[in-house]
Amino acid sequence: MFETRPELVQYVKERVIPIQGDLIQEGLGILPEVRKVLTEELDVIINSAASVSFHDHLRDAIQINYFGAVRVLALAHECKRLLVLSHVSTAYVGSNFPNFSTV
Repeated sequence: MFETRPELVQYVKERVIPIQGDLIQEGLGILPEVRKVLTEELDVIINSAASVSFHDHLRDAIQINYFGAVRVLALAHECKRLLVLSHVSTAYVGSNFPNFSTV
């Protein structure tokens, strides 16, 4: 897409801001001053954070993958201008079965 629409590179650089956080901390470990800006200005959240290790203890995997997603959802509910919340799941959720949605 960027090859055919090079202007999108600049658009993304101006609008996409990655932030540091921690899925297992309350409030996602986001600094209060950063969270305030997010809740006031954010219009899109793309959450792709997760653990894909099969060696995690179940308690840790649930804390990261389930409760982490719940914490992202809580942030989304706080955002005054949010239009989109996109949650990208792990590679192991999809299926190669035909008509998987009806299986």
